[in-house]
Amino acid sequence: MDDVLRARLRDLSLNARRLLTDETRSLLTAVYGLSPEGRFEQVERLPAVQNLPEVAKTRRQLERWMRTETAAGRNRAEAVKRLVRETAFTHLNRLVAFKLLETRRLIRGTIDRYHASNGFLFYLVDHPDDEARYRAGDMPQDYLGEGPRDVAYRHFLLWQSEQLAREVKVLFDANNLPSRLFPRPRALRELIEMLNAPELREAWAPGNEET
Repeated sequence: MDDVLRARLRDLSLNARRLLTDETRSLLTAVYGLSPEGRFEQVERLPAVQNLPEVAKTRRQLERWMRTETAAGRNRAEAVKRLVRETAFTHLNRLVAFKLLETRRLIRGTIDRYHASNGFLFYLVDHPDDEARYRAGDMPQDYLGEGPRDVAYRHFLLWQSEQLAREVKVLFDANNLPSRLFPRPRALRELIEMLNAPELREAWAPGNEET
């Protein structure tokens, strides 16, 4: 790997980390009502928590997590900061792994063509509920800014993680808290576009295991 490609990967890492860190902070504050200081907003003021069962479940998981952190004597603000960092790195590392694996044809296309990725289309055949969401298209959007097709694609990426968790549980555990703090469509699409940039194609190719 030459210095030019290393520099591109460094820039990707920094930009992706910034994107995912900002997205996770926004999710925690605006959607789940958890401030950077580690204080929770009342549920009654959080439309997504009130209207989306998955979001309500994540809010309860966040509350349990914070109780565990404080019971262990950890500072609330530092706990939130660690969670943001862990969540950002989890999603970046997973998508990079998907990119490396699909390029080597070890998994079907997962992020190479976003909603048109081959692996996603195969997944839909065996998951009729998500196939119906896919056919419904991009509207209407819910309180997370997800349309039906976005929900189906999120389910697919978490399903793909579950398949890989059989070998690498730590990174691909689809049931942990970072997995539930999933990037919303705008941030996810921007991250996938970063990874699919033509100037990075060589980085994912066999022979560039240094990536």
